[in-house]
Amino acid sequence: GYCSGTIKPTTAPVGVSLPNMGGCPEKWSSQSYEEGDRVSSKNIVLQCNPMPHSLHCGQIGYEPHTDLAIPSAWKVAWTIVGFCEGTIEPTGTPNFDPTNNAGPCPEEWAAGSSTKYEEGDIVSVITSTAPIRKVAFKCREYPLSGYCGQIPPNEFGGNLGWSFMGSCDGTFAPTGAPAPYAGFCQYRKCEIVETTTTNCMPGSSGCSCTSSQSAGVGCTKKVEEEQCNDTDVEPWNSRTNYVADDVIRLGTVRFKCRGYPFYLWCRQLAYLPTLASDG
Repeated sequence: GYCSGTIKPTTAPVGVSLPNMGGCPEKWSSQSYEEGDRVSSKNIVLQCNPMPHSLHCGQIGYEPHTDLAIPSAWKVAWTIVGFCEGTIEPTGTPNFDPTNNAGPCPEEWAAGSSTKYEEGDIVSVITSTAPIRKVAFKCREYPLSGYCGQIPPNEFGGNLGWSFMGSCDGTFAPTGAPAPYAGFCQYRKCEIVETTTTNCMPGSSGCSCTSSQSAGVGCTKKVEEEQCNDTDVEPWNSRTNYVADDVIRLGTVRFKCRGYPFYLWCRQLAYLPTLASDG
């Protein structure tokens, strides 16, 4: 076609203004990141998102500005916070900070199954041997607690199950040998049991004698009745098939099993109650 004159110039496009973050932090690498950690990509600064998205920050497929199997998957883990120029001035070797003290050192971390440690358990790891220095970590809440026995707190992926508390020194003062509970602790346990009665009416429902037979001790009938007995409250046992209203104890604290269908979980170790306020 043809044209005449000129096109009216458009206004300059309006862009998004990003703050200058100064020197660029290190580029992304496949390692363990926590909420708030920052990396750079193409002079853009990105910050690791809060839990649970922070679990993806160091995973392959979530590197900023890359689209592998899932396009823009990295945006789940990272948020753009500004632009950068040059590099951040290198800092000295991290110092052991005695002011951030978590108190006496608990037992050192040891490998185990997914149930070795529970939420709130605290362990220590050695950071230097000359002089001896340790730091403490606390096991995260379920289901992240499943990682606590599988990944050391101070190694790659350790932040999946552990949160850093601070330095520690010394050990917990030993406690005296625990005295076995010797109190009197019982509850009234009622059960439906089947019994056999004699001298039932011949021909009646459930009676072993027909209407043409004579009554007597040979005429029997099975009946169900409730029997209640005072029963000791014992600690939870994996070999017991608990039912509704059964009672167990942790120390001197008692717990009663719920009704159907919840009593089915009373038999499983994973549902063993705790003394925590939310247990």
